[in-house]
Formats: sequence, structure tokens, C-alpha cells
Amino acid sequence: MNSLLSAWILSALILLVCSPQPALSMQTADIYATGVIDGAISSRVEVELDIFSGNPDPVWILPKMDAVLFLKKLAMLPKASATELSDNLGYRGFIIKVINESEESLVRIQNGTVQFSQCGINIYYRDQNRNLERWLLNSGKSILKSDLYDMVERDFPKNSTTQ
Repeated sequence: MNSLLSAWILSALILLVCSPQPALSMQTADIYATGVIDGAISSRVEVELDIFSGNPDPVWILPKMDAVLFLKKLAMLPKASATELSDNLGYRGFIIKVINESEESLVRIQNGTVQFSQCGINIYYRDQNRNLERWLLNSGKSILKSDLYDMVERDFPKNSTTQ
């Protein structure tokens, strides 16, 4: 019953966010961003290290418990103003796809900026001390080649710690 209710709430939120309206308040979109957690049990969270230009980027799937933890950490971040994300060569952060039966959300995390995208709406958050970004890097440690992991890790401030 609980999973049925969560699925119904998530569906209602998706309809609310994606339906054409004259003006969608950021509060409604923010409720959706937090509401993604309710559907986390049936969601797949795919993490891409955005680093290569001509070759495929490394990609891994978070285990269910880590997927739920990621979504909880995402929901706890403070809001921020819109910020332009860089598309320079080299390390450009992470691209995360949150996929469930009916929809897909995209999260980009780069240098302390988090961009949550759903149905053409972007909401920005601040990743204090880049803790979530570092947590994602650590989630791929067993997947990434050690020299690539070390190169990306050098991009983080020395005093940054994981939450």
C-alpha cells in the first residue's frame, strides 16, 4: 500500500510539474525535487563522470541504498541562484540521470553548483564544500582507473570532506 501511495504521489507531482501552466512556481518544482526521494526505491541512478571530449565517459549505476542516499543528500542542499556551468576541456563534474518507470530527471554537479532539470525547468542548489560531488567520485572509486580517480580528486580542495 505504501509503495502504491508513493507511486501515486510521484505521478501526481510529475503531472503537476510537466503540465503546461502559465507560470510554474519554483516552490512547486522544488517540491518535486524533494519528492523524487519517494520514488527512489523504483528509481535507477546512473552516474557519469563528465571528463572526456572524444571518448566515452565512465558511467556506473548506484546500488539502491546509495541511490536513496544520493537523493536524500540532494534534497538537503540549499537553493542557489542560476549559475552557468562550464564546458571546458577536462573534468566538468558529474551528470546524473535519475530514471524510473515514467520519467527521467537530470542532475549536473560541477564545482559546487548543482543543476536539477525536469521537464525543461532548472533548479539550482549549492553543494557546500563540494561534499556531494566528492561523495559521487568516491562512489565510482572501484569503477574508475586509479590514475583517473587521482586526477579528478586533485581538483577538490584539500580541506573538503564527505558528509
